Amino acid sequence: MMRAFWLTLTFCLVTTAFAEERAVQLLLSSRRLEPTSTFELRFATEVVASEEIGKVAKVSPLVFSPAVEG
Repeated sequence: MMRAFWLTLTFCLVTTAFAEERAVQLLLSSRRLEPTSTFELRFATEVVASEEIGKVAKVSPLVFSPAVEG
């Protein structure tokens, strides 16, 4: 689980660092990462249409690989 977290975090940091346009912004709860740390991703454009919010998607717009529990 921690490996997936670190891979995801690294991907987000690299993506935002090298993107000309900040399409995704990573927000961390603190500067120090702990097993209980949380993070937030903010997207510059819609990930899903407003009429689809609250509905189960056939394909998730955000996928963690390998899968992360929770």
